[in-house]
Amino acid sequence: MSFLGTRSNRPLQIRFPPSCDRPHVRASPHLFALMEKFDMRRYAFLLMTASLLALAPASSSAWAEETGAATESNQSQSKPPAIRVTEAGNRRMTSTLPANGTIRPRQEAVVGTDLSGLTIVELLADQGDMVKKGEVLARLDTSSLEIQRAQAVAQREAAKAQVSQAESQVADAQVAVRQAEDALQRQERLRKSGTVAQAALDDSSYAVDSARAKMQTAQRAASAAQAQIAVSDAQIRDIDRRLADSEVTALADGLVLERNATLGAIVGAGAAPLFRIAVGAELELAAEISETELLKIEPGMKAEISLPGRRDTIEGTVRIVDPEIDPTTRLATVRISLPEVDGLRVGAFARSNIETVDREAVAVPSTAILYDGRDPQLQKVVDGVVQTTAIDIGVRTEGFVEVLGGVDVGDVVVTRAGTFVANGDRIRPIRETAAVSDAGQQTGSID
Repeated sequence: MSFLGTRSNRPLQIRFPPSCDRPHVRASPHLFALMEKFDMRRYAFLLMTASLLALAPASSSAWAEETGAATESNQSQSKPPAIRVTEAGNRRMTSTLPANGTIRPRQEAVVGTDLSGLTIVELLADQGDMVKKGEVLARLDTSSLEIQRAQAVAQREAAKAQVSQAESQVADAQVAVRQAEDALQRQERLRKSGTVAQAALDDSSYAVDSARAKMQTAQRAASAAQAQIAVSDAQIRDIDRRLADSEVTALADGLVLERNATLGAIVGAGAAPLFRIAVGAELELAAEISETELLKIEPGMKAEISLPGRRDTIEGTVRIVDPEIDPTTRLATVRISLPEVDGLRVGAFARSNIETVDREAVAVPSTAILYDGRDPQLQKVVDGVVQTTAIDIGVRTEGFVEVLGGVDVGDVVVTRAGTFVANGDRIRPIRETAAVSDAGQQTGSID
């Protein structure tokens, strides 16, 4: 049944359902008031019912969402977590040791002269020149030496004349001795026959002694003259040597590092060397290394050298490690051979990075290493299960760590160890196809 009516003075029309056979009736005003009251209550009931029906789908949806979330949570708790993993692989591992120092000549030759009092009259080389062994670098004034040589030659000639005279005197003395000896022998024979007095015999004996003395004197004079000749010859040889030394020559092929010789200067004993030469023009870097790092360096290791103001680097080779450590600084010197490169200057400051390690090795990202106060560890993944393994590590290179033991090439390890999983946990590995940087950021893609 439905009620159709208005608040008017017209009688209320009540329409019964078609199934009802009652005719339409007219209601009185009292009946209208009653029906209106009944209609308001029914309207409130219908409004409340409609509100409840409108809220029912929302409540049902919220309940369904809560139920679904709980179901998904239970499912996620039962499913292993997805963890990124990577494979241990071969990688070129390098390690360098920084060392600073000064560029020096590998071998140095000092050029000077032992002459004193001579003046430098000519300079033929300067700092920075390349010279050959025996090349004349400077000449000294030789006029005084030439005078001394002339005097020595004259003395030698005089000595030769004295030798000739002395030898003549020796010959005369020898004749006189023979004559005196012959006279003495005759006197002795006559003395035996009694025809010669003893005094005559004594005179003959004295004459022999005198002749012999004169002969010895002449012989000594000849020897002295011979000695004077030898002295003169020695003086001449010395002067000739000094004359040769008046031409200052290079002792070896190389680069003139320093020229102290000045035109017009008088050289003297104990003065600074006239020239310094880097033998063969070979330079090296004398780098200082602390004694704690010294055992890492061996001859033959490569080094990269950089100089202030120079953009390119120079490749050198460790030549020798000095066996002595400075007791004050606790530093030792490592000598690094340098190639022939333009622009290198003796005394210049240079930096070097000595390559102490260069080898192929098994390596993993540094983020895969787990430190817990004991030995370093890796979290290997075998059949989806984490196995924490102790390892030995070596050098670090560009975000990777060399593994010396405990892992082989191809072993799968957790990329970021210790973050979410522990030993024995089951995981869902997500393999990384590229290297991971030192910061743990992925640089490649993920399968």
